[in-house]
Order: sequence, then structure tokens, then C-alpha cells
Amino acid sequence: MAPQNPRRSTGSRPATTEHQPFMGVNMSEVQATLQQSTGLDHPDLMGLGAAFGLLVVYEAVPDPPVSRAAPLASAVAARAPADGVDRISRLPDQILRNVVARLPAKDAARTGALASRWRGLWRSVPLALVDEHVLPRHARTERMAPVGDDDIWSKLAVASASSALAAHPGPFRCAHLTRGHMASHEAEAQRWLKLLAAKGVQELVFVNRPWPLNFPLPAEIFSCVSVTKLHLGMWMLPSTAKLPRSTRFPHLRELVLSLILMRNQDLAFLIERSPVLESLTIISGHTMSDEPLRLVSRSLRCVQLSMCGWEHITVVDAPHLERLFLLMSAPDEPLRIKIGHAPNLRMLGYWQPGDHELEISSTVIKEGTKVSPKTIVPSVHILALEVQFDVCNKVKMVPTFLKRFPNVETIHVYSQDTDEPTGKLNLKFWPEVGPIKCVQSHVKKFVFQEFRGKISELMFLKFIVERAQFLKKMVVTVASGCFSSVHDVNAKLKPLTSAKWASEGCKLIVFKGSVSDGEAPAWCFHIASDSSCMDPFDLGTADAELNRDAYAEAKRWLQLLAAKGVQELVFINRPYPINSPLPAEIFGCVSVTKLDLGVWMLPDTADLPRSTRFPHLRELVLGFILMRDRDLAFFIERSPALENLTIIASQTKVSLRLVSRSLRCVQLGMCGVKNITVVDAPRLERLFLWMSVPQKRSRIKIGHAPNLRMLGYWQPADHELEIGSTMIEEGTKVSPSTVVPSIHILALEVQFDVHNEVKMVPTFLKRFPNVETLHVYSQGAAESTGKLDLKFWLEAGPIECVQSHVKKFVFQVFRGKRSELMFLKFIAERAQFLQKMVVMVASSVHDVNAKLKPLTSAKWASEGCKLIVFQSSIPSNRGSPVWVFRMASDSSCRDPFDLETADAELNRNAYVLDHSSTLWSPMAELHPMVLTEHLHSLAVLVVFLLQSTC
Repeated sequence: MAPQNPRRSTGSRPATTEHQPFMGVNMSEVQATLQQSTGLDHPDLMGLGAAFGLLVVYEAVPDPPVSRAAPLASAVAARAPADGVDRISRLPDQILRNVVARLPAKDAARTGALASRWRGLWRSVPLALVDEHVLPRHARTERMAPVGDDDIWSKLAVASASSALAAHPGPFRCAHLTRGHMASHEAEAQRWLKLLAAKGVQELVFVNRPWPLNFPLPAEIFSCVSVTKLHLGMWMLPSTAKLPRSTRFPHLRELVLSLILMRNQDLAFLIERSPVLESLTIISGHTMSDEPLRLVSRSLRCVQLSMCGWEHITVVDAPHLERLFLLMSAPDEPLRIKIGHAPNLRMLGYWQPGDHELEISSTVIKEGTKVSPKTIVPSVHILALEVQFDVCNKVKMVPTFLKRFPNVETIHVYSQDTDEPTGKLNLKFWPEVGPIKCVQSHVKKFVFQEFRGKISELMFLKFIVERAQFLKKMVVTVASGCFSSVHDVNAKLKPLTSAKWASEGCKLIVFKGSVSDGEAPAWCFHIASDSSCMDPFDLGTADAELNRDAYAEAKRWLQLLAAKGVQELVFINRPYPINSPLPAEIFGCVSVTKLDLGVWMLPDTADLPRSTRFPHLRELVLGFILMRDRDLAFFIERSPALENLTIIASQTKVSLRLVSRSLRCVQLGMCGVKNITVVDAPRLERLFLWMSVPQKRSRIKIGHAPNLRMLGYWQPADHELEIGSTMIEEGTKVSPSTVVPSIHILALEVQFDVHNEVKMVPTFLKRFPNVETLHVYSQGAAESTGKLDLKFWLEAGPIECVQSHVKKFVFQVFRGKRSELMFLKFIAERAQFLQKMVVMVASSVHDVNAKLKPLTSAKWASEGCKLIVFQSSIPSNRGSPVWVFRMASDSSCRDPFDLETADAELNRNAYVLDHSSTLWSPMAELHPMVLTEHLHSLAVLVVFLLQSTC
């Protein structure tokens, strides 16, 4: 059944995430299905899925030819010439045009303000338009936040792109339009494509931010005949049935389709009408029929298919095709690939024996199929396989498959793990397979990835080394986590190293792999389609070979930095691998005061001298770090002046024991938290948990922390509180030994639709009697679990902080639910000293006045309290509050939880009301640039790393 057409009239309001279609299906149904199939209970599972989709799309987007980062230009501009003469403006027009052409569109237009000589120049050069460049710098970190509706960044990006496209006469050397929710801007999408066609766009990247995923791409795309590179993401291809026969892309050389819904005939039309198309990449393509994908092209050189749903792929006639790549293809039924006329096919993989069926000409290759000129592909020189060595029938297909490619010189084998081993291979299987021509006479390089030490893997490796007479190099990468030591690896490989090798001069290179368990092989779409890359399958191993030299270089750097007294050190390992050990020479940098480490594995501290320490270290940031608890504790213990500790996206679940006489601020962001025990931290003032990812309930124990002033975000559903030696549970009595009187600012993250979670809120608030500022972030829940009795809050009993101390109360993101209103009324009717209540309304709430009437008409305990209501800029489907690590650790920032509300109050159009008023002002009605200026003034820096599950 074809998906529903989601087109709407231009003036209609876009639907919210909760009701928009996902491929023609109600999204609440998809959410329920995902929860059932994955077993995950997450309030924003659809958001996580959308974030993954965006990750897939953005990963394949090429870098634009211009960048808005120009530190050198800024430095030069800051030094005005002593004589005041503007020599740059005296340069010839052609040079000035060349300068302007290298700038982002926004900066190119601004050059007209430099001097009269520059005015109008930007209109005379080919422009590079990137909508992301018009957004504030911190908005780039929102890339992975799924846009269910037309948020403020989308509106700003669309408005700015529209202005630039209208103002510039063309041509456009490139246009990257990736940040707009185009289902809310259908008319703009059509107009953009018409303008780009008229103004000769050459490179076009056009991504529709979801939802819905089946929103039709405007047919005006076919008028962009000047385009040479075309990248489309998250669209449904338009029907080509009624297009004129003359329709074509005469200059198109590169086509990338990411998360595209399409009919096979429409894809065939694109390929057929692109006579010079050389590179075709399809990532997570979804077809609406069972017809095979047929490749007929006289120009195609490279085809990449990743996570696609075809069950039949036929290379009918592709005389120039050199590369055919199949990635992460896991069909329900075996995928059949038929190779017809492809005389120049040089590279093929990843082939999955058992899951992929091979047909050569008209012969389906099966176990036992005889080798003949009609059943081989002699042109292939580089071959990659993905094999489950614990599945007997799949391993038995490997020799049959290798025999089809007699001239292969490089073989890559990726050992894929399986949950269900099926059968054991006979020990005589490999000795009796017979001759395999490529192995015996041609293979010079053999790469085996993710060796787990299984007998079936060793038998295969022995077969290769005992048969490969011309083998020069064998590379074996060892699976992470399968071996406890180098000695263990050597013991497992002894049958291989003691075998009789057919090639005496062959080198064996063994190193630790960088792929997490269960992951697919490393891949880069840009590199794979680049003809200058000799072997796209070799990314991980080539990188690892280089890594040995890089590690030695890193050690030398740290030795030099230590000798030369480095004070502030930021040392980030550009992945991969993500488990690269940080050289122990880091402990020689005793002069360092600020240390920021990213994407490393902390070195083992067990054998370090007792005198090892960082005597001057005041700030430590660990981003995406793999570490043992004892090594983290070592860092803290040996840093006697350490004041700020920040851990972001730890690769291991954090078990933190805080014993420090100096620490003032501790932040954990996007970390899996087992437990945090504040044993002895007399100067600790701030303890922050942001986007913590517990698999089970995390326990936070507060012992000796007499100066702890700020705490949050506390999640009643996921965090257990222990004070002293008392576990706080519902009904635990208040006593001096079960309270933390020092806390003045407290932040909670509550799912108000989850009955048991809300019931813990009063119990928790009673532990902090002196709180003066209370922040509550309303987290959406995937499933409502029970309704709270109307008498619950009335019978909650006295809460000292609410009645006697709270002066400011902030509620984010109000969705208009009854359970939220009951809580707001409770605060308003009990807080006698409340001076300000701020309510941020979710973008999905429309009739705000009616929703808030029970609150505004309540009997407020504090008559002089101000009620401030405005619309939040956070998408209603987003699962976390705004956070900035740098500001949170800055002692001059009095309330790090208040970033967005403080910014909104600065806005000249925010409405301040008395609590009897029914007026409010939606932030969405502000001019986008006004909002942008305020947000940009905060200089937000967000480190957004994906949480590892290991």
C-alpha cells in the first residue's frame, strides 16, 4: 500500500510530532511498535530514531566549499595598518571577487559594508549558500535534535535562505539547504528549486528535516539541469511518469540519496536521464515495490548501497562500473545480486555468504557449482566478505564464493558475531576444499577484522597462510573485549604463528580493533567514491597501522609539553579508534592547570609511582573517555587543587567516589551512572547531572558536603537518594540526618504522566528545606501510568522549602497536562515568599490562556508574585533541557539551570504578568534575528557526543 500523501495547503499549521505521519503511519503507533520490538522504555524513542536518521543523513553530507571559521582573517583585521591606508581595496576586481567567492553567503554580503569599492561585488561572484552558516554557532549542535515541527532554527534557516536566493542573481556554485522543516515550507521548497534552476546551481544538497519522511520532493528538482552534484535526504522521490521525454540532468556526475522513499521506475529514470553520472550512493533507501534494482548506465563507475531494502539487484549493463559496495544489508530474505555486463568491476563487498546469493550471467552460484568462464568474474581485484564463523552453512559458502574471483589480490574478511551458533565445522573442511586460484596464485594482502579467538576463525586463517604462496602481508585486528592481555592474544594465535606458511617473506601484523561489539565495519562514503582511494575497505586497518606511529608521536608531544611547562592542555584523539590508550606520559605534565581530554582510554594507574600528581590542576574535562573507576579516582586523588571536574559521554558506566578537599563543581553529562558517592567534599558547591543514561536506578549518596548549593537535574524515576546512611523512600521521615540544608538551587526532571514518579517529588523536596530557586523540567513520557488523585497535593503535607524559602520557581516545558497544572497550583497556593514564577510553554500547546486558567484563578499564597509566561524554543519532542558545561562550571554564573528562561526574559517582547492576568506572548512571533542575537550573546558551547552502550 502506498503511503498517504502528506501535502497540506500552504497556510495550514504543521502538525505536531505526536500526530505527524511516519511513512503514512501515525507516529504514536510507531512509538509503541519500536518500544515493543526493542524492549526499550524511553519517553522519546521516536526522537532517538529520528536522531539516528539525521545522523545517517548528515554523515553522508559533503563538507561545503566554504567555512565560516576564519581565525586568521579575524586576527589580521584586528591589526589596522599604522598609516590607515586600505590596501586590500586597491587590489584588482578579479582578486577581490576571488576573495568574496571563498566566503560564506552571509559574510560575502557583508563585505559591501567594508568600503564603497566592495559594494555589489558579492552579487557578481558564484555564491556558496549554506543555510547552517546563518544560524548561531551553538545551533550546529542541534543537528541531531529531531524537528517534529517548524522550530525557531528551521524558520530562521528558511527565511535566510529565501532572502539569499532572491537577492543574488547567480550562479550558485553550491547550495546546502539542510536545516529546514520543509513540510512546513512547501511553497518555499518549490520556489527555491525554481530559483536555483534559473540561477545555475552546480552542487545541491537538499535535506528535509523530519517529519514526515514521505513528504514529496517538488518536481521542480528536474529543472535544475546545471547541477553536477546532487544530494537529497529524507524525501519521497516525485513521480516521473508524466515528465517530458526531454527531461534530463546532462551534467550530473554524483547522486546521493539518503533516507529516500522511491519507486524503482523513478530511480531508473534518474539514472537513465543522467548520461554522465559516475557515482551513485543510496543510504537507507526504501522502495515501494518488490521489483529488482536494475543498473543500466554507460557512465557509472561507483555504486554504494547501504541499509537498503531491495531483495534483487541486477547489474545489467555497466561497462565502466569499477566499484560495487553493499553495506549493512540485512534482508529478511536472501539478497540476490546478479552480475551481468560489468567488465571493469574491480572492487566488490561486503559480501555476506548465506545472506547474499550470487548470480553470474544466468547461473546462480551454489555450493558445488563448477568453475567455468561463465561462472567467474575475473576483473575483481579487491574483495571483502562479512562472515559469521559460528554459522556452519555460511562458512561452507566461503570457498565456493572465493572461486568466482580468480584474480583477487586483496581480501578483507570481517568476522561478524552471532547470538545463535549453528553447527560445528568439520576439522577436515578447509584442508579438503580443493584449490582456490586467487588464494594460491594472486592474493598479496589479507586483512582479518574482529578476531575473537574462535577455532573456526583460526582454521580459516591457517588455510590462508598455508595456501597463499604470494602473500606479502597478513593483518589481524583483535576484537575489543575478547582478550584480557597481549599474552592471551599470543596464546590464541599460536596455531597460526606455528603453522607452515606458504609465503616465507609474509609479514603478520596484529593489533587491537576499534569497532565496538556488534557494529558494522568502518566505512566512509566520500572516500569510497573517490577514485584516488585505492582500497576503501582498508580504512580501519590502515588507520591502525598509522596509529602505531601516531602513538609514539603522542608520547613525544607529552614529553615535550611536560619539559616545557604546559599550563592549559586540550588533547583530543580524532576517532577512530575510540579505545586508543592515552600515553602515560600525560602524568609528566605536572605544570598543567587546565586539562581537557577527549576520545581516549585512560592509562592504567596501578603501577604509577605514589609521588605521581598534578599539583596545579584546577580544571579537568573528560569527553568520551573509556576508563576504570580506579583510574578516575587516581586523577581526583592526585589533583590537590582540582576545583572543576566535568565528564561528558563516558564510554563506561560511571561509578564516582568523591573524596576531595578542593572540588567545587562536578558535572556528568550524557553518562551512564551507576552510583555517585560524595564521601568527603567540604568545598563542593555544584553537583550537576545532565542527560544521565541509567540502565537501572542510579544511586547518589550525599555524605559530607556542607557547602553544596546547587543540585540537579534530579530524575525521581531513575535516581535514588541516600543521605548519610539513610535511603530516602516515600514516607521517610524528615529529620536532621535526612536533609541537606545547604542546597539553595534545585532542579528536577519529572515525567508528570508517570504516577509513581510524581509521588516521589514531595518526598524529595522535603530533603532540601532551604531551597530558594526551584527548577522543574517536565519530561514527556512514552506511556502514561495511572492518574494522580486530586487530593494528592492537598495531602502532601508541609514542605518547608516551598512554604518558607522558595522565591523563584521555573517550570519547563509546560504541555497543558492536568498533572502539571495540579503541581503548579500546589506551588502557587503554598509558596508564601514566591516572587517570580516562570512557565515555559511547549510549542505544541496552542490555547495557552485556557490551559493556564486554573493556575491564574487560584488563590496565590504570595500576592506580589509575578507570573512570566512565554513559549519555549525547545522542540516539544526533545528530551533534555538546555545546558552549557562551561557556564555551569563558572562561579560567576549564579544559576546554570536558568539559561533559556534568562535569555527569554531579556527579550523585549516577553510578557510579565500578575498572576490574575490571562495574557501571554508567544516567543515564536518574534522576529527570528532578535531571538538569534540574544541566544548568540550567551556564547553557547555544547559538546554533543553519542552515548556508548558499552
